[in-house]
Amino acid sequence: MTRASKSKVTPSTTNSIRIPRRNGLQTPFHIVQILSWVLVIFFTVMFYGVENLTLPYIISIALGVVIGLILVVLVFLLFLGAHKDPALEVCLPHIYDKTRVVPEFDRTQRPHVIMDNYCCLCEVEVKLGTKHCRLCNKCIEGYDHHCKWLNNCVGSKNYKLFIFAVGVAVVGILIMTAVSVFAFISTYVPIETTPASGAWWMYEYKLECRLLIVFKFCLELTGIYLWIPLLWYNYTSPR
Repeated sequence: MTRASKSKVTPSTTNSIRIPRRNGLQTPFHIVQILSWVLVIFFTVMFYGVENLTLPYIISIALGVVIGLILVVLVFLLFLGAHKDPALEVCLPHIYDKTRVVPEFDRTQRPHVIMDNYCCLCEVEVKLGTKHCRLCNKCIEGYDHHCKWLNNCVGSKNYKLFIFAVGVAVVGILIMTAVSVFAFISTYVPIETTPASGAWWMYEYKLECRLLIVFKFCLELTGIYLWIPLLWYNYTSPR
């Protein structure tokens, strides 16, 4: 390995310095990450506040428990996925050292961040398959992609966690999609409702509820379209 290949990058006037991100829960939060929180809340409110009320009593109780467990597991997995630091072990001392900063890559100084298994920004030897993430500004072992939903990189340390979270989300969406179809049809079925039934207001504001159900159904179809092929082909990396 030549000495030039191990030369570190020095900051320039066009090259700002940033402290590496520890995980996805570190500010600033990404707009897509915030959107994921909003969607979880929206789906929860729509299911328990509108759609589940149209189901037969026993089924509504059973699905209420199932969806509740799925939501709890999903939120827990999303938290773990965002909190887990996927950085290369040798980079961890640099990341948690507040006195050390890592410059952003400047192509006028080097053609690539990692050359000959050496990262010129982190100044460490790296393993094959490691990539220096531009957004997190650190080396990620077994780099797959930078997930905006988690605001964190997905690598060998949290890849299985990420796939498991996607799988749980797909199961939940499939169940909710079927309930959405049933709830939409139910708004056209004339039934006698009373305040004691718990769904009287849904039938009093049918148009608003139908629009919300259709909107939620479109989001569910989008999730199915994006996530099922991801699981089927086990393909998440843009490479």
